[in-house]
Amino acid sequence: PGTAFELATGLGPSAFAPAASFNDAPRIATHEAGHLLAAYALGVPAVDATLSRLDALLQNKPGGLNNAAPASAFADAPLREALATGTNGELVDRYAVVLLAGVAAEALVHGDGRLGAHDDLLLKGLVDAAGGDYECTKRAALARALDVIAMRRPALDRVRRHLGEHRGRSIGETVLCIDDEAYAGSERRDAVR
Repeated sequence: PGTAFELATGLGPSAFAPAASFNDAPRIATHEAGHLLAAYALGVPAVDATLSRLDALLQNKPGGLNNAAPASAFADAPLREALATGTNGELVDRYAVVLLAGVAAEALVHGDGRLGAHDDLLLKGLVDAAGGDYECTKRAALARALDVIAMRRPALDRVRRHLGEHRGRSIGETVLCIDDEAYAGSERRDAVR
């Protein structure tokens, strides 16, 4: 059931509703910045960061409104190969840390963190594919994520500002600000999307 548009696109009225309130925008930027910073620190190549479904549409990102935004995406070919060949221990651990770095960043910045359903589902799939113990992997990855993010707090703040201002338009520019200690962000609170 639904209109022809909804049937053709898979987009119902809820696709146009914000995934989170405007008040959650700083928390979302913090969460995605955590993923990106941990990925950078651990050598996991980031390929995208999207803060909302509207951003995905406006920036003409693959998936548009159907994108799982807010979300960050990483090159996972090496991980898939490692899982297929059974040589996956260290690489699985790194990806697990990246998945939990969003909640770690939230905890460090906002005092608490929420493990989103999407991140949790990805972590469960990763651990299942590797034949590991979910709870043990989750605890170890969260501890390491907290350490990785805490040691790089100034970089986290730069990435948070950049994502808040530029909404993930360029993953390259976002990653560059990690090492750019001179990056201060815009003085404007109403930076153009």
